[in-house]
Amino acid sequence: LAFYNDQLGNSDQAMVYLKRAAGMSPDYVFPSRVESLEVLLWAIQNQPDDAKAHLFLGHLLAGLGRSDEAIRYWQQAVYLDATLSVGWRMLGMDAWKKKENLAEAENYFRNAVKANPGNQIACRDLATIMAELDKRAEAIQIVEKMREGKDSVRYDVTQWLADAYLAEGRFDDCIALL
Repeated sequence: LAFYNDQLGNSDQAMVYLKRAAGMSPDYVFPSRVESLEVLLWAIQNQPDDAKAHLFLGHLLAGLGRSDEAIRYWQQAVYLDATLSVGWRMLGMDAWKKKENLAEAENYFRNAVKANPGNQIACRDLATIMAELDKRAEAIQIVEKMREGKDSVRYDVTQWLADAYLAEGRFDDCIALL
C-alpha cells in the first residue's frame, strides 16, 4: 500500500503505511515475486533504517538466485536489528552450505539462537554444526535447554537429539527421549 500510494502522489499516506509495515512481525514473510523487488528497494530508499525491509529484500534476492546480493541485505538487517533471528540464520546457512566455513556458521547460528532461543530450526542447525566441530556435548545441552517447557518439538530436533545421545553413549537418555 505504501508504494502504490506513493505512485499515486499520496506521499503522506505512503509514509504512514511504510511506518506501519516496519512495525509488523517479520515471521513467515518471504517475498517471492519479482514485482516485489521495486517495492522493497523503494521502501529501503524511503526508510533506510527499516531492518525488515532489508531482511525481506535479502529473502527475495536469494529466491531469485541472487544469493551474493542477498547477503549484503541480511547483514544490514541484523546490523540494524540484532533480534532478527531469521537474518542470522540465513547468514549462517550461507557460511555453512556455500562457504563451507563451519566456524563462521556457528557464530551466525549462535546469534540466531540468542535472538530467538525458541527457534527450533536455528537450534537444530547450530547443534548440527557444533557436532561437526566436535562440540556434540555442548550442542546437546543447547538442544535440551531449547526443548524445556515446550509442548511441541519438531521431529527433526528430537531425531537429532536421539542420534547425539547414541553417539555419546547416553543410551538411557535416548530411550527416555523416544
